[in-house]
This record gives sequence, C-alpha cells and structure tokens, in this order.
Amino acid sequence: MPPGVRRARRVIVRLPYVLWRSVERTRQQASRRRVGHCDSLLMHPFRRHIEDDYTVNLISCRLGLRLTTDLGQEYAAAMHWYDTTHRPRNFVLEELAPSMPLINLHGNDISKTRVDAVMKGVVGYGLAVDPLATHGPLVEKADANALHDGRLVTGPLAATTPGRVYQRLIR
Repeated sequence: MPPGVRRARRVIVRLPYVLWRSVERTRQQASRRRVGHCDSLLMHPFRRHIEDDYTVNLISCRLGLRLTTDLGQEYAAAMHWYDTTHRPRNFVLEELAPSMPLINLHGNDISKTRVDAVMKGVVGYGLAVDPLATHGPLVEKADANALHDGRLVTGPLAATTPGRVYQRLIR
C-alpha cells in the first residue's frame, strides 16, 4: 500500500478516537486555565502528527496539555521529541534546562542494546542473550526501534546477523 494511502487510512480509522481526545483535552485545558496553570507542553524539535499513536498523545490529553512547537509561547514543560533510535543533542532545550522542567533531554540513544545495558545497571539483569550459546526459544529483532520485525528463533544459532539483537522470550 502506498505511504500516502496508508497514512490517510490511519487518519480515517482513528478519527473517532482522535475527536474524543480533542474534546477531552479541551475540557482539561479549561480546567487548568481556571486554576491558573499553563496548558502547553513544548515539543522540540518536532511535533507528532494527529494520527500518530504515541503515549505522549494520551498523557497530554489526560493532563489537559496542548502540544506546541512554538518557542515563543508560555509552556508548563518541554520535551525533546525526535522520533528516531539515535538523535542529535538539542542545544535549544539544553539552554532552557535550568529554568523549566524538561523531559527526555539526554535520552539520545534508545536502541535495544542501550536500553538493555541501562536495564542491567538499574535492575541487575537484562533481556539480551548470547544466541550462539543459549538453548531454546529466542526473539530476534532489529536493534533500531519501531521496525516491528521480531521473529522467534530457536537457539543455539550457527551465526548471528549484524544489526540484530537476541533476547529471551518472555511469555
């Protein structure tokens, strides 16, 4: 299916939900304004599209926050938003850091390899396994995010594929 058709289909299918979110956000924004709270969240450098299914859309709706990319506006907080696995530093938000709450400023590498390393440091274990030595079912997927290309393989494998990660199967 051509990308333009796929995007249009997503918009049409999600339209009732998007409209409900818009009404809910408007109600929450009015509530925030009544008590004197700012109702904007700065998304820098990019703003998500209305049909995108990101958790930040749901959270902003529940909190009554309007998402903006306008640096000249007043906002309650800012978020480094760059929808890629590896992203560049955001010097604009680094300058704002001392004066306001910032979300996700230094998360510049969200590859599965990096997330697994951080998980090991925080909770003491990770999901990565050595596919050449591990027996049983494993999940093989790309190290990059949002490719939705995971597949089950049975270890041990004879060889690994570059750019792929191997993790324990969690049921």
